[in-house]
Amino acid sequence: MCNKTRPGLFRAGKRAVRALFVLWLAVTALIQFAPALAAQYPALGGYRDVVQRYWYAPYVDAVVSNGIMVGVSEDSFGIDDDVTLAQAVTIGARLHRLYYVGRDDIKFGNDVWYSTYSEYAVKNRIISDIYKDYNAPVSKGLFAQILSAAYPDEALGAMNKVEYIPDMAEDSPYYSAVLRLYRAGVCVGNTANDYEPEKKITRVEAAAIIARVLDSSMRQEVTLRLTHDVAFFAETYRVQTGKTVTMFVYSDTGGSDFTFSCDGDEAVITGTTARSVTLRGVQLGTCSVTVTDSRGNSARCRLFVHRRAPEGKPLLDLVTSGAVNVSVNIKSIQQAVLTVHNTSEKKVSFYLPAGSYLSPVLRTNQRMLITTLGAGMLEPGQTVQITVGTACIDFILALPEVTSTYTLRSGLEGTLALLADYFTDNTEPFAVQQAAVWIADGVSFAECGTLVSTVYSPSGQAESTRTITRKDYDRAAGILESLGVN
Repeated sequence: MCNKTRPGLFRAGKRAVRALFVLWLAVTALIQFAPALAAQYPALGGYRDVVQRYWYAPYVDAVVSNGIMVGVSEDSFGIDDDVTLAQAVTIGARLHRLYYVGRDDIKFGNDVWYSTYSEYAVKNRIISDIYKDYNAPVSKGLFAQILSAAYPDEALGAMNKVEYIPDMAEDSPYYSAVLRLYRAGVCVGNTANDYEPEKKITRVEAAAIIARVLDSSMRQEVTLRLTHDVAFFAETYRVQTGKTVTMFVYSDTGGSDFTFSCDGDEAVITGTTARSVTLRGVQLGTCSVTVTDSRGNSARCRLFVHRRAPEGKPLLDLVTSGAVNVSVNIKSIQQAVLTVHNTSEKKVSFYLPAGSYLSPVLRTNQRMLITTLGAGMLEPGQTVQITVGTACIDFILALPEVTSTYTLRSGLEGTLALLADYFTDNTEPFAVQQAAVWIADGVSFAECGTLVSTVYSPSGQAESTRTITRKDYDRAAGILESLGVN
């Protein structure tokens, strides 16, 4: 009898010992693994509601580490809580300040904590006006609009070819902001890539978007299903006067017999094939090109026609290749001197193409659009100075000082590049040029009329006078209209 019972007891004892051993291993592993988790996301150690192995952990860690968001209490991040309008405006102001100044030095308000952030957001055109109910939950659409307004184009470069948002109409007040964030890989939507703009946004959803804004390595690729039966391969094209550009189209419905049309005098159609159209640039400006297939499906793209470039190579290409180097000396908001040195052993001819601009090292200063053509030729080892006209680009930012450091950049397209071409070929007073650049950014005369012309005293201080009149503003608006970009 004992021989029958002892083996069973022995087996039960072995199972108990094995279970205890497994439990000991698990506890030991957790003890050993816990410091690794804490080391991986050190900012999250105090939040009991944040699971460090979940998808949102790196995003929450990023926003907390950068001081953009904090927990709702000492031990809770509030992962499922809604973001209020006050919080969204504060986040937008902090991101703007962090990008342009490098720190969030905005103090909390004396009356209500968010008042200083709200005032900063209005002043810097992150929001258009003071809202009434700051304690209400914010929608995903408005949140995207606030975040998008906090950053310039160069900080949200497009990495995705996204032509539409699946669940948003183009006349939505948030459409352009959401589209911009999709293209930048900041917003990705749900599994169907729908953004659901009217839904309330949770704190972890907000953290994911913010983190991708802060860290470009976190941005994601987005590929959307096609909604157009026929479409151009790009939304915009560029061509110089006297030269040609070919635009290709695709169709996913089997439509054929494509017909093309151009709605302006800026370009003419010179030829078509089964799937493409070729146009020649005629005059400076912009026009629309339309394709229609045999089933009545149609699509449209935009063509920008620029002035023909002079002989030589773009100056920035020579800088990139190391053939020349360039230093910038700001004389006033109307003028800059570029010192160009040929470091190569060959003679080089260069020019500054439309869209060249001066980028400030201090991001609180305005970028400067180059409004006149700069060109020259350099022997090996030779240095020349060229003077170019300039105009401020970013209305809400500070005017440069004579001691401000700037570097030469290229890459501006669309309206600003056209204006640079126009002012190269047409003599206009500085007041008109400056007004035109800011009108393109949506600046009204009430704002634009306070614009100033700046020169620098020997001490380096800006000395300014009012220069823009209603006549100047109207003339500038007329130039934009003549270019087809009013």
